[in-house]
Amino acid sequence: ELGYVFIYFYGLERRSLVDRADHSAIASEILRLLPLYGYSRSFRRYASSLLWTTIWLSLGAESVPPSVIRDALSTTDWSEETLNTCLACFTQYRRPIPNKLVYRLAQQDVRSPRSVLLKRPDLHKEAFLKRLEVQFPEGFQARAGKRDRRLEYFPASATLGRIYDVGGPLAGERIPNVLGTPSQFSPLVSVWVQTIEDLKQYDRAH
Repeated sequence: ELGYVFIYFYGLERRSLVDRADHSAIASEILRLLPLYGYSRSFRRYASSLLWTTIWLSLGAESVPPSVIRDALSTTDWSEETLNTCLACFTQYRRPIPNKLVYRLAQQDVRSPRSVLLKRPDLHKEAFLKRLEVQFPEGFQARAGKRDRRLEYFPASATLGRIYDVGGPLAGERIPNVLGTPSQFSPLVSVWVQTIEDLKQYDRAH
């Protein structure tokens, strides 16, 4: 029953946020649970949020293995908060954003035009990534905004409802505001537009 899973999940929350321990093991456990109970939209949302919050908190101590981060990119139910926390993890150590995530950033940007060609997502994604590698041969690196933002986490457990109060586990926890500088993603929108035009020419030629 999903209710029992959430009781277990409350323990993972407390261990990660309050005890600040076992981050790598907790991230791996969330990745194990998501395919089993991901049919629940509520569980996916809470699990994705705890997953990236845990990864962020691990950066100051025991960083999670790269394989865990790679799997997290594939299983996350993205929201603005989880996406910003994920991007913050890469900007913290000045690492290029993985191509899979770059494609999503361009896809969700309101400046990226829609097209019937997007009904063939595999073809569009392949063409997009080829253009991306030409324009950014060393990978696309995002940068943080001038002001950090509070690390937002909405706990599943009611007992953690005061995590932002003075003395709470996340009191004063700040995180780079990567999504706060949308102009840096303009080159990705340009690649998106150019890719659509390339595919239009491809269709006309065939």
